Amino acid sequence: MKKKKMTLRMKLTLFTITLFVLIYLLQMFISIFSSVRMAGELATPVVPAQTTEALGMDVQSAVPIEKAQQNFNITAGVTMLILIAGGSSCIYWFIKKELKPLETLAHQVDELNVENSFSTWQSSHGGDEIWQVAAAIQDMTLRVNKAYADQKNFSANAAHELRTPLAILQNKLEVFRLKKDRSIEEYEELYQVLYQNVERLSVLVKELLQFTNQNTVNMKIPVSLSDLAQEAVMELEPLTISKNISITVTGEASILGNDSLLQSIVFNLMQNAVKYNVDNGSVQVKIEKQDHLVKFIVSDTGIGIPEDARLHIFEPFFRVDKSRSREMGGNGLGLALTKRIVEQHGGKISVYNNMPHGTIFEVVFPE
Repeated sequence: MKKKKMTLRMKLTLFTITLFVLIYLLQMFISIFSSVRMAGELATPVVPAQTTEALGMDVQSAVPIEKAQQNFNITAGVTMLILIAGGSSCIYWFIKKELKPLETLAHQVDELNVENSFSTWQSSHGGDEIWQVAAAIQDMTLRVNKAYADQKNFSANAAHELRTPLAILQNKLEVFRLKKDRSIEEYEELYQVLYQNVERLSVLVKELLQFTNQNTVNMKIPVSLSDLAQEAVMELEPLTISKNISITVTGEASILGNDSLLQSIVFNLMQNAVKYNVDNGSVQVKIEKQDHLVKFIVSDTGIGIPEDARLHIFEPFFRVDKSRSREMGGNGLGLALTKRIVEQHGGKISVYNNMPHGTIFEVVFPE
């Protein structure tokens, strides 16, 4: 069993209490010693001068009470000053020693930047407040660095996605400009290329805006998931007819959220189930209530997702098959956007194999 470390607050408290107890005991001991000494001095008999002369006693040997009291006060005062100075020095030394790691921590934090992450914290003060602060800072910097890396990757991928259709447009226009004689077929070909790539850019820009701006929407409207699924069925009808794919929607449930964002979740998952399905395949959409949770499940009989790719499918711009995704108009933002919207509604999305083939996406919302 791991031994629990003493906190810095407890260390300083116990040290201060112990020091004050020692000072009190020393003060009490010296007071007792001084009082005994004073009592001894006062025990010297004070007799008349005639008697002392008759007995041959020295009058000066009798110590006045005032003198004894003065000696006691001096001893007590000096002792108190010594104890205060010594105790203060001990407290200062102990606190400086215990707070030394805090100075080191402050120095490391001062040197933090984007390229220089927080190094692993090494301290013999494991478990105390300074160690906890260092651990929290280290965890924070790891998350910040990950967010920064994700942002860099996102920007690079977004630039690449925008550059590709722009390069195609530029190349086609340049070739077309250099030709002297242009036929009707060439004009039609150019129009198709321009239209397809402008459409691709339009969809990409729209999804980028959705992906980066979802913070000012009303999230407390009752939304029927079955109604959204039926709407998606109608929107996907041209694609399902061309591939002869059937879609079945069962179950009914409503959750609190944003209608347009939830519609994006439902449509993206159902569209992927159709686009990446095989001809004559099927899509099953189930909506279930279970233990104050609402499940939205989309199962297909399509090409499936390799196991090593499932860990990355919710990353922006990730594609399982890049050539197939480009052919179908995908840009790798759909599932990343879906995951963000699900989490924005307090839910969780998971992906599984649909035996014997295909994929299952399961979204769980709080009711």
